[in-house]
Amino acid sequence: MLKSAYAITAIKLFETQRFIEPKIWPALSIIIPACNEGITINQSLSTILAQDYPDMEIILINDRSTDNTGVIIHEMALIDPRIKAVDITNLPDGWLGKVNALSVGTKAASGKWLLFTDADVNFENGVLKKAIAIAINENCQHLTLSPHIKFNSFILELAVQTFGILLVSAMKAETIGRPKSKAFIGIGAFNLIEKTFFDTTEGFEWLRMEVCDDLGLGLLVQRHNGKTFFAFSNNDINLTWYDTLWEMVKGLEKNLFAVSLRYSLLRLIPIVVLFWMFSIAPIAGLIYSSNLPYLLPIALGAIFSLFLTSYLSKIKLKTHFSTSFFAPIGFIIISLMMLRSGIMCKIRGGIIWRGTLYEIDKLKAGQRVK
Repeated sequence: MLKSAYAITAIKLFETQRFIEPKIWPALSIIIPACNEGITINQSLSTILAQDYPDMEIILINDRSTDNTGVIIHEMALIDPRIKAVDITNLPDGWLGKVNALSVGTKAASGKWLLFTDADVNFENGVLKKAIAIAINENCQHLTLSPHIKFNSFILELAVQTFGILLVSAMKAETIGRPKSKAFIGIGAFNLIEKTFFDTTEGFEWLRMEVCDDLGLGLLVQRHNGKTFFAFSNNDINLTWYDTLWEMVKGLEKNLFAVSLRYSLLRLIPIVVLFWMFSIAPIAGLIYSSNLPYLLPIALGAIFSLFLTSYLSKIKLKTHFSTSFFAPIGFIIISLMMLRSGIMCKIRGGIIWRGTLYEIDKLKAGQRVK
C-alpha cells in the first residue's frame, strides 16, 4: 500500500496540467466502437460534439449490435457531418470483436492523431484541446488518461478502487515517461496516439487476440520506443463504469484470468491465497501482538499505509476516504472475482465476449500483455 501511496503522489493530475496551444491544431479522429450501447452512447456523444476542437471527425463503429445502437449512430451521422458511421456485421476469424472494431475504425480515420475511447465516456469542455496540446508540448506519441468513475454504491466503489490500486501497482505506472523505464499503460476510456507513429508499429493485427487491448496499445508504444504521458483525471474524463458489483464481476470475467493470471490455474491459487493473507494480516497482527510483540509494529505499519493511501486518494482523486481504507476487503472481493473468472474460463474452455466464445488455446497464442 505504501507503493500505491507513492504512485498516487507521483502520477500527474490532468486537471492541473498547464499547456501552450499549438499554432495549428492537427486533425483528430475519435474512434468509438459500440456494441449494444444504446443506453449510453447519446450522452457520451453529446459531450464530444460539444467540444471546441476545430478539426475533428468521429468514427462510430456499430459492432454487431442487437439493440438500437446502429439506428442511433446512423441518425447522428445524418445530423452532424463530423460523424462517420461504420457497420460491422461479421467477425473475421482470429480476431476479438472489439479489437477488430478498433482496427476497422482506424482504417476509416483520416486524422493525424487517433483517440480511442468508449461509448459510455463523458468529456468536459476543452478536454480534447488540452490533451492534444499536452501531447505536443511533452513531445510524446501517446497520451492516456485514467478517468473519474462514478458509483452507485459503497461496495462497488470499494471494488473498483481496489482494482485501480492493483492495476497502477502492477503496471508501475508511476515510472511511465521516465528515462529507461520499461513500464507501459493504456486506458480504454482515453487512448490518444499519433497516427504516423502508430503506423510504424504492428498495429491492431498484432493485438487481434489480446483481451486487454487498451494496455496492448501502451505496449506497442513501449516496444517501439515511443513516449507515453499518463495522468489521472478527477473530473474532465468521467463515466459510470458499472452500475452494480455483479455487473463488474461479469464485466471483468474476461480480463482477470487473462492479464493477471495468464490463463493459468497454477497462478490463480497462490495469488488468491496471497490476497487473503494481505487482507487479514493487519487485524491478525493486532489480535496476536500480545503473544508475538513483533507483530504490532507490522500491523500498525500496514494500517498507517492504508490511512495514508486513503488520505492521498481523497485529496487528489476525490475518492471517499473509507473506500481506500477498507482496501483489504476490496482485495478479498477482487480475489473472488479472479477465482470465478478462472473457474468459468475453464468450464467454458475460453471466454465469452460480445456474444462470442474464444477458446483458451487461441487466446494464449495471441496474448501480448503478460
